[in-house]
Amino acid sequence: MPKAPKRKDGHMNVYETNERIICGTTVEEKEIYDKGVILAIYLNKEHDELLTPLMVLLNNVLDYKGKQRIIEEYGLNTKKIESEVKDMCDLGESIVLEARNEGKQIERKEKNIAHVKKLMIGLQMSFKEAINLLEIPEKEVKEIEKYFQS
Repeated sequence: MPKAPKRKDGHMNVYETNERIICGTTVEEKEIYDKGVILAIYLNKEHDELLTPLMVLLNNVLDYKGKQRIIEEYGLNTKKIESEVKDMCDLGESIVLEARNEGKQIERKEKNIAHVKKLMIGLQMSFKEAINLLEIPEKEVKEIEKYFQS
């Protein structure tokens, strides 16, 4: 598990979103815009028995098995929280996978745009000829077409 610098050992900080009005007088309830709170817990000592289990549960680096092993070392009843911990880990992995796939789709779209552009300019092809030559799927064509219309 990552260790904090000694100067931060045992510190806890909470980071929240605050509203700052730039123009106008609209004031929103905090519940409307503050959808998340960040809790930073700085641990360095190996023997910090109160905070380590909490840190393990909130850690986004450890996988489910790693969290389960450390929690059991602290003698906590894992049966009561096992499914919740597994769900949290699965959700985290799902979010990472979704973000990775979204990034790949964006990268693919950008490459297809570049290829279509090169064919249109270099070989004097029409948009339709270029996408047919590259065999770009119809659902992707609509997204690429938006780029060339703007």
